[in-house]
Amino acid sequence: MPSWNCYLLQSDCKSRTYVGATVDPDRRLRQHNGEISGGAYATKGRHWSRIALVSGFPDERAALQFEWAWKNRGRKHGAGLRARLQGLHDVLTSEKSTSAAIPFAQWSEPPHIWIREDAPKDLRTTILMTSVASAACRSSTTSGTATSSADSTECIATTCVTGLSCLEATTSITENATAADLTSVPA
Repeated sequence: MPSWNCYLLQSDCKSRTYVGATVDPDRRLRQHNGEISGGAYATKGRHWSRIALVSGFPDERAALQFEWAWKNRGRKHGAGLRARLQGLHDVLTSEKSTSAAIPFAQWSEPPHIWIREDAPKDLRTTILMTSVASAACRSSTTSGTATSSADSTECIATTCVTGLSCLEATTSITENATAADLTSVPA
């Protein structure tokens, strides 16, 4: 079964953003950049870079609902990268992405979030802390602690306001990371 991802792209001129969903983020980025056929009409004629990737969806429907919510909640904050990242934060801090969606707490695992290091630091930190804290608080209700690590990620246990364990993550992923690199980063 394919693993679905939602992603945020930014154009080389920094004035445009695009949110989409796919099972193959690397191939889809090549399509958007015109390297292979099949890119979306809205992305034609520009070069795009991946800014954020969300993975870990239970199925295609959940990914498409998340994509729809991310696009629509980002629009209420205006245009541009900051608005899209604020929209991502809004979706992640909701109980579920849409009214018809499965609540995040019922997913077998929380969404995995990757945000490029040069994204606006305040929003990047807020989004990563929100998703990491949510994941840790969900997974630590019985164990009392949660820790995680990967080659490019360092996680430090802290305490939630609710008394459950949370994680504070710092990442060092390069812009040219592959989808495999991105999806291996723990939420």
